[in-house]
Amino acid sequence: MRIRSLTPITVTYPLGREPMSFCFVRVETDTGLIGYGEACDSYGCSYAGVLAEVIDQVYAPLLVLTVSVPYVPTSVDTPAATVPPVMP
Repeated sequence: MRIRSLTPITVTYPLGREPMSFCFVRVETDTGLIGYGEACDSYGCSYAGVLAEVIDQVYAPLLVLTVSVPYVPTSVDTPAATVPPVMP
């Protein structure tokens, strides 16, 4: 499985004297799986646009279709009956 695309999604929420900004990342694989994460330089970072540019210009060219990602099934995409028990 390889990463097909990384898409930054910036969100700004007006709050009090200073807005809070976040940068979420949509990750899509060549097998069709889609996941989301967050890129942040601090809680409620005010530089979400900068992080989006770093994702587009630095990380995406390095990761898209060049890095193999091991696939580990989870209870989200596997029926409960086939998920092995978690060992403490």
